[in-house]
Amino acid sequence: MTAGRRRALIVGVLAVALLAVAGVAYAGRAGWIPGNAAAGDQYRLANPVPPSGGAATPGGTGGLGASPETTGSPDASSTSTSAPAPSPAPPPEVTRPGEDSTGVPDGVTLTAYTGPLRITQAGTVIDGKRIDGCLDVRARDVVIKRSKLTCGGIMLKIEQRTANLTIEDSDLDGAQTGFVAGYWNYTLSRVDVYNIEEGPRVGSNVIIADSWFHSMHPAQSDEAHQDLMQTNGGSNSTIRGNVFDATSTVAGVSFNAAFQVGAEFEPLENVLVEENWFNGGGYTVNIRNDPQISNVLFRNNVFGPRHGYGEVSRADSPGIIWEDSNVSEADRKPVW
Repeated sequence: MTAGRRRALIVGVLAVALLAVAGVAYAGRAGWIPGNAAAGDQYRLANPVPPSGGAATPGGTGGLGASPETTGSPDASSTSTSAPAPSPAPPPEVTRPGEDSTGVPDGVTLTAYTGPLRITQAGTVIDGKRIDGCLDVRARDVVIKRSKLTCGGIMLKIEQRTANLTIEDSDLDGAQTGFVAGYWNYTLSRVDVYNIEEGPRVGSNVIIADSWFHSMHPAQSDEAHQDLMQTNGGSNSTIRGNVFDATSTVAGVSFNAAFQVGAEFEPLENVLVEENWFNGGGYTVNIRNDPQISNVLFRNNVFGPRHGYGEVSRADSPGIIWEDSNVSEADRKPVW
């Protein structure tokens, strides 16, 4: 064999070998080698929507990253086997305290209270009394129960932030000009409150529960902004299971709010307002746009039909947590 023919044979063999190697490499990338159909899939990002066609099938409609399979025409919507989302649970019914569950219990005979209206003795208990006059509480751990207090001024004046006053199962008659209490460390429980110009002031460490506030009387002033309940700041208070009916029986008279919420005097924080029935006012719950409000939660409250402008103002204010469980009595739909 001549040298020229030997060189031509070597070149031919090398060319065939190079073509074979290139074909194998291309076949491997394309998935043409038996047993290697999923080559490269381990490097793909998982599709957040699981494919409907099962295992990956090159060229098919059910592989990784593919759209869910459809049936019928190309425009048909995809089928789904997932169960429908459950309907949200209806808000709980609100128990409305009233004549049968608040105030002096049936069968209690009241006798005249002859003690001091300024209370300075810690642990004083007033039980089954008819109190004619306003109380000025300047002692700790005073309890008033199964009694009726009639006062046309500040009905319960709490001088000390540490008073820890409790009023339960009692009537508070404002004699058409009174307002209930202010401002700190007191509890009202199962109390019937009526004939008032203003309701309780809520400061710090206040509990108002299972009570009935109604029959507001118009103030003798055109500039009055009457509220059935009001807070101007404070912390750690709970308002639960009450009726606040800020309506008037006098034609043409309306009141500012059933609950006026703000932080004018000090920060307002950590307040729970739940399972109450609110009615009346311009805005039934009127929230000021004060910056120092935090963690004030409204939930499971029901709103009656009466209001001038709406059930609530500024429910999306910073620091206000307003849940969808606050509903209108008329249609049980969320308020706001």
